[in-house]
Amino acid sequence: MIRERTRSAMNVTRARGERISGHAPFGWDFGRGGRLVPNAREQKVIARVLQLRTEGLSHRGIAERLDGERIRPKRVEAPSRSLAADRASVHRIKAFLAR
Repeated sequence: MIRERTRSAMNVTRARGERISGHAPFGWDFGRGGRLVPNAREQKVIARVLQLRTEGLSHRGIAERLDGERIRPKRVEAPSRSLAADRASVHRIKAFLAR
């Protein structure tokens, strides 16, 4: 019951474009009043991810390709850490593509 109400409240907040967490999702930045605004450079990366997926690359394959193109995640613990080596990043790519 609590989980359902929390999820519902978060969906309403998202639908209004309001801030839910302290970190903007990849492809977005926080603008005035905490509203999400597109980040043009990261939106291009998202388009690239979708293109690579339609070409048949796996989630790990996408991460490795982005590594090769020197594209790093928005939040990374160590600047030298690769996207493909970061299991959480591969999971986020998978979750993003599932939407």
